[in-house]
Amino acid sequence: MEDFIKRIIEIDKKAQELSVDKKYMQNKAEEEIQIECKKIKNKIDEKTEKAIEEYSLNLEKETNKKLNKKRTYYDSISNNFDLLYKANKTRWIYELVNRSLDW
Repeated sequence: MEDFIKRIIEIDKKAQELSVDKKYMQNKAEEEIQIECKKIKNKIDEKTEKAIEEYSLNLEKETNKKLNKKRTYYDSISNNFDLLYKANKTRWIYELVNRSLDW
C-alpha cells in the first residue's frame, strides 16, 4: 500500500512538472507568435510606406507635367496678347480716343 501511495505521489509530481512545462511552452509560443507578428507588421508597414512614397513621387511628377503644360499654354497666350498689343497698339489707342470723343 505504501508503494502504491508513493507511486501516486510520483505520478502527481510528474503531472505538476508536465503542467508547468506546458505553461512554459505556451508562454514561449505566445512570445514567439507576438515577435513574428511584429516582424510581419513591420514588413507590411515598410512596404506600405514605400508604396505611398512611390505613389506620391509619381503623382508629383504627373502634377508637374500638367502644370508645365498649362504654364506653356498660358505663356503662349500671354505672348500672343503681347504681340497683338505691339502690332495694334497705335490703332487701338486711336480707336479708344475716337470712341471716347464720340460718346
